[in-house]
Amino acid sequence: IWPLTQHIRDAVVARLIETLSKQSILSKRYGTLPSDKASFATRLIEMEAFSIAAAFASAEDDEIKILQVYSHKISLFSIWPLTQHIRDAVVARLIETLSKQSILSKRYGTLPSDKASFATRLIEMEAFSIAAAFASAEDDEIKILQVYSHKISRRMLDTIKTHASSAAASFVVDTGTAL
Repeated sequence: IWPLTQHIRDAVVARLIETLSKQSILSKRYGTLPSDKASFATRLIEMEAFSIAAAFASAEDDEIKILQVYSHKISLFSIWPLTQHIRDAVVARLIETLSKQSILSKRYGTLPSDKASFATRLIEMEAFSIAAAFASAEDDEIKILQVYSHKISRRMLDTIKTHASSAAASFVVDTGTAL
């Protein structure tokens, strides 16, 4: 049973995405999430549940108990506040998005890894701080996560656009001086 295959983990994620993005018991109270945000949230939830169960597995031989830890974490997930493990995973994914080929890089180019790492850490810390401040006035964890995700998306786009326009300006200056 343990460790779960990637196929099973993907099926769990797909089911959670469906739960958050389509009509369900949760959506009656909280509404639905767009599928991209539901995908982001569920991948974070599943990664955290798997990590906790894997840590538990190192001290426990009973695979049924390990699976219970995994499923309990998913069924009673708490989205906010994000764990440090989740935040680190977000940062790693954002660094990859800014520094490697992605949808953004096709239009705006990529950042060098060191600049992407620095910018991403600032973006994530700012988004987390803003969402945490929002959390003090709001108890709806889905809305808090939406604030966090929106702030990250907005700042990532601003960062890559700024880099692209400064790179273009540098190119114009370099080209002009070469003539």
